[in-house]
Amino acid sequence: MCQAGNTVEHAGLLAAVEQAADGIVLTDIHGNIQFVNPAFTAMTGYFREEVLGQNPRLLKSGRMPAEFYKELWKTVLSGRVWQGDVVNRRKNGTLYNEEMRIAPVRDANGKTTGYIAFKHDVTERRAAEEAQAFLAAIVENSEDSIIACTPDGAIRAFNRGAEAIFGYSSMDVIGKHMSMLVPPDRSPALEHLAERLRKGERFSQYEGVCLRSDGREIYVSLSGFPIVNCAGEVVAISNILRDITQRKQLEKQLRANEARFRGIFEGAPFGMCVTGLDGRFIQVNEALCRMLGYSAAELLQTSWATLTHPGDIGNSLEKMGRLIDGPAGFAEDELRNIHRLGNVVWVRVRASLLRGMPSRPCRAVRKSSGNLPRTSVRHFG
Repeated sequence: MCQAGNTVEHAGLLAAVEQAADGIVLTDIHGNIQFVNPAFTAMTGYFREEVLGQNPRLLKSGRMPAEFYKELWKTVLSGRVWQGDVVNRRKNGTLYNEEMRIAPVRDANGKTTGYIAFKHDVTERRAAEEAQAFLAAIVENSEDSIIACTPDGAIRAFNRGAEAIFGYSSMDVIGKHMSMLVPPDRSPALEHLAERLRKGERFSQYEGVCLRSDGREIYVSLSGFPIVNCAGEVVAISNILRDITQRKQLEKQLRANEARFRGIFEGAPFGMCVTGLDGRFIQVNEALCRMLGYSAAELLQTSWATLTHPGDIGNSLEKMGRLIDGPAGFAEDELRNIHRLGNVVWVRVRASLLRGMPSRPCRAVRKSSGNLPRTSVRHFG
């Protein structure tokens, strides 16, 4: 009866070993393989018949240092359990990562008679962990602010770029609501964007205002996208912000300069215009219109050369050509313009060359009637 029970128990144990998901290897006291299960074959590509009597070193990849194996054998020979990660090589030559646990097998008297190894293939898991670590390193070291939060706005990740832009450490903000990063009057706009993200929408380069730890407002360009699980549910929100305060300040300054120039241009007591290098008018002021008798719309359909007296056009074009090609910053001339009514208007011209892009010079021309400055013309290429 006892013998029958032992037989059933042994059969059940063998079936469990054979059907185990992890590879199992049994060796003798010298480390020679006595048994492997089917999971070992699936993991390594070696059939049982190929490895019986062999040493497990046939799986060595050459990637592990000699000290690694010395420490392994030192542990198991002392009767202790060893566990760790190892890179091995399959029969087909490909490498794989495995978690391995080796324990001594003892007889009824406690004497070690062999060793049993449990091997778990973690190649895909390690690759995923490495990929995740790689992405995490990119996120952490990005100069842009990258902030992850829960769908309801609780901050869960705050990278170095965010620390630099907002002046908070990650410890200051983790667990707190995203609303702490915007002025109070901007909270409704933040909630509107969050609602879009919770619905699965995404957006990019949305410009808004945020609040630093010192209370200073900064302009940011924001891109947001939802993070969903396998069921398609939004489980987190990623926010990427770039500080565009300097750009906004420059734009504001440019607008102010443009407004100042426009005021000077429109209100000048002498005629002014902006033209291209082809001579066509781009912008004209009221004083020039009065001087030549044309409306602004009419002048914008023509060029300064068309309104120049035929007797002066050759000399004027030559001087403009020298101005464009030469080092001088301006040119002056006296010439005749033709009024809309056909009469001649003598003007003194001052043309200054301005340069924008290296390949696109621009020139400025000031005209005057007699000794009185009457018009200034700027040509932009």
